[in-house]
Amino acid sequence: MCVAAVAAVLSACGPGASDSAAAARYTSDLQTISDAIATAAGFGKEAIEMTSSRVRLRIAIRDLQLAGADPSARNDAAAKIVASAEKILAAHPEFASLEQISVAVIHATARGGAENDWHTEDVVEFRRGPNQRFTVHIS
Repeated sequence: MCVAAVAAVLSACGPGASDSAAAARYTSDLQTISDAIATAAGFGKEAIEMTSSRVRLRIAIRDLQLAGADPSARNDAAAKIVASAEKILAAHPEFASLEQISVAVIHATARGGAENDWHTEDVVEFRRGPNQRFTVHIS
């Protein structure tokens, strides 16, 4: 899964062995957090995949019903996912420096295509504001 690959890369960037224990905890926490966000937002655990750096969190969601919904429904779902993430991440100080959360709704490339044949169709960006809450960012 992508979470393990990202964690391996992040742990390789650390300066020493003392960071490897923190990286291992971060890896297991990321999967636990991803599962909690999916559940809180009303999606199956397998629907959400997360990657993170110290300042940016990316949440990819694969849900056929959501992918087929209108843009307003997808934006509402993204806002619900971010609200769930904010609540859950509040208990994890390692995410205190996040500045941006993006939610990518993943769509199948074409009807009848291979199940693993996906591409990103819609990404909604959220930035941390002065009130420390994440709001939709329009560039």
